[in-house]
Amino acid sequence: MVTSVAMCLMRQNCRTVAEMIELCGSLGVSLRVNLYKPVNSFEFMPGYTDLWDAVEAMFASGCVSSCSEPILNAALGECGFEASGEGSPCGTASFRVRPTGEIMPCVYWGHTGVFVRQV
Repeated sequence: MVTSVAMCLMRQNCRTVAEMIELCGSLGVSLRVNLYKPVNSFEFMPGYTDLWDAVEAMFASGCVSSCSEPILNAALGECGFEASGEGSPCGTASFRVRPTGEIMPCVYWGHTGVFVRQV
């Protein structure tokens, strides 16, 4: 079983990506970084420089296995980046458990109604 930590990259934490990669590495887990996408407010959206500094820190600090963010893929493709993984496992080979115990195949799904059963 592979365990990972999901981090939403926001203005408030974009400078801590290298530290999160180091922490996850010390725990033997993967780090999934999702880019904050504003719905109601731009308050948490990283600025242009902060975003690209965080991307640079990710490449300097860890191994990027896949990238499903279209704008990053476009930029990375221009630099010759090829992911070492098989693409996003979302919904096919991975799942998430919300704090409520609900099992989700993807962070973007609404609700599944499937919960972890406590024994």
